This record gives sequence, structure tokens and C-alpha cells, in this order.
Amino acid sequence: MTAAPLSGIAEILVRMARTPRQTAHLLAVSALMAVLGLTVSLFVTQVLNRYVTHGVSGTLMTLTAGAVLAVAAEHQLRTLRWMIAAEIAGDQDRRLTTGVFGLMLTSDLRTQAAWNPAARADLVRGAEQTRTAFGPAGLTAVADLPFALMVLTVLALLSPVLAGVAAAYCAA
Repeated sequence: MTAAPLSGIAEILVRMARTPRQTAHLLAVSALMAVLGLTVSLFVTQVLNRYVTHGVSGTLMTLTAGAVLAVAAEHQLRTLRWMIAAEIAGDQDRRLTTGVFGLMLTSDLRTQAAWNPAARADLVRGAEQTRTAFGPAGLTAVADLPFALMVLTVLALLSPVLAGVAAAYCAA
């Protein structure tokens, strides 16, 4: 890894450390989402093992109802997780972006004429990239990292081949 991604992760961890209560909520929601994310795999496995083998329609309806509830709960938790991450991210990046745009709007046009157009574009892009990297999307990505190993372990228990495919995808 290069120094830039490490410093980016360090910045995200610092932001998470500033708000320990929201961070605990974010991690708890991420853990629950990781468990609920296994629903489809478990549903398919159970349908193949129980319904196809025994053909009991009550089993299929129960499994389907449970899977639908789990997917709906995961969707709601995804929304909740985004709101928690937005609280943790705060408005620092928004203020930075506003400052950059304010600087460009209020600076002397003769001074701006001397700027390289690529440098102006990089300035605007850099502010937006900072906002994207350290905003809710970056925080949720870091919060999901600890639970990726748990999901891979459960997948390995279900199907080592499936776990190998998922691990290869994660590595890529």
C-alpha cells in the first residue's frame, strides 16, 4: 500500500474515534447487515436441501417469508447506516468544498487567468474527491471491513468453492 491510502484510512479512523457512540452504532448496524447479507445464500441452500428433497410447500413459504423479511430489514438498515455515517462524517468536507468554490468565485479574475485550466479542474476535483472519500461512503466501507472475514468464514462453512470465489473477488 502507498502512503496516501493509509493516511486516508487513518483520517477515517480519527473521525470515527471523535464520535465513539455513533461509531459503535455504525459497527453494530454493519455487523447486523453482514449477517442479513447471508440470507440469500442460506435461503438457496435450505430450499435445495429441504424443499427440493422433501417437497413440503409450508417449508418453502416459511423460508421465502423469512428471506423477504431479512432483505427488507437489510434495506432499512442500509438507510440507517448511511444516516449514522453522515453524522460521523460531519460537515468538515462540505466546508472545505464551500471554501474552495468561494475562493474561486471571489478571487481576482486576472489572477485566475494565469492559472492553468488543468490546475483549476484539479482543485475542484480534489475537493469533491475529499468529500467523497471521507464522507459516509468511505466510513461505511471501513465499517464493513471487519465483517468481511466473518462472511467469508460462513461462506466457507456452506461451500468452500463459493468462499474461494468470494475471497478471490475481494482480493481483486
